[in-house]
Amino acid sequence: MSRGGARFFAYGAPFVALVAVGASGLARVVGGRLEVRDALGEVDARAPARTQRVRRAMARFDAEAERRRLIDAREDREAYEMRAVWRPEGGQGH
Repeated sequence: MSRGGARFFAYGAPFVALVAVGASGLARVVGGRLEVRDALGEVDARAPARTQRVRRAMARFDAEAERRRLIDAREDREAYEMRAVWRPEGGQGH
């Protein structure tokens, strides 16, 4: 066996094995965390109302969805118009 081949088995093979085992372990840990997060996000109809409120409160806030919900809540969508909000004289952005 050549000197380079012996060097690969001495240093390279353990490094490659460590990378493979580390990647496998990391995938398992991250996958478990994602499963737990997904399970917490699901709403169980049998869960107490307090638990459901906590889960909904933990959900991420989507500003665009909230804006659409507010617009849709109005009687007539065409009645909605964007208007400038009055600001005091010293306010910025005027």
